[in-house]
Amino acid sequence: MNSILLLVDLTPTASISANQAISLAKYKEAKITLCYIAQTKEVSESADLKEKIKSYTSRFDENHLSYDVHIGVGDYKKEIPAYVKSTRPDLVVVGTHGAKGLRQKWFGSDIYALIKSLPATVLVISDLSAKSDQGFSKILLPVAAHDNYLLKVKQSCELLAPKGTIVLFNIIKPGAEVSDKISNNILETKEYLHDKGIAYKIENVESAKFSVGYSRETLEYAKTNNVQLISIMTRVAENSGGVSAETDKENILLNDAGIPVLCANR
Repeated sequence: MNSILLLVDLTPTASISANQAISLAKYKEAKITLCYIAQTKEVSESADLKEKIKSYTSRFDENHLSYDVHIGVGDYKKEIPAYVKSTRPDLVVVGTHGAKGLRQKWFGSDIYALIKSLPATVLVISDLSAKSDQGFSKILLPVAAHDNYLLKVKQSCELLAPKGTIVLFNIIKPGAEVSDKISNNILETKEYLHDKGIAYKIENVESAKFSVGYSRETLEYAKTNNVQLISIMTRVAENSGGVSAETDKENILLNDAGIPVLCANR
């Protein structure tokens, strides 16, 4: 990991996400780029904005990080995807204000829509997230039937602490059979982690009753087992339920425990 893009909206949440981005940049010895999208050119050139941006860059300087600053102008829903596409960062870090329904504010309930528009892997930090130094010590990977599931595994390992553990989380629904694709993904993941010498364990959790989706059981496990990061695929797998699968991802992203979420995509 050589490059980290930090998206900020100059709120307290952005400061929290900046703390985690700085920690990861130090851990991976990566360059960090701060990105802010102003609504007008006048705002982008204002002394007030420069002072606010300085509150971030001064922290980069204190931590001896290599960094750039990008100030764009326009609609962030268009400007951010375009900038990510042109720069191709290894990781995007962004804060979310949670499920507050404030659609007019940056990174509120529209966080998943923003993430889907970015051709990059995204780490989502919330108001309640605690900073993890030297990577995340326990990362939860719900198993899924994605064709490129190993992408999530590899990108999760990039953020794993030196002596951290990957937890493969498999929910067994009443009356449902495990698909061949999921079985193959579990097998390939085990082989990859074994070859890399990465500690892992498999958690097979039987759902107490039939329910649509996986977010409820996933979050219950994460909250009670000191999980520091949940890793999901940005896109839903084929034949995964469409709208219900996307609702699951939003539930994970907006979890009320402050657990950061990695959305794997490339």
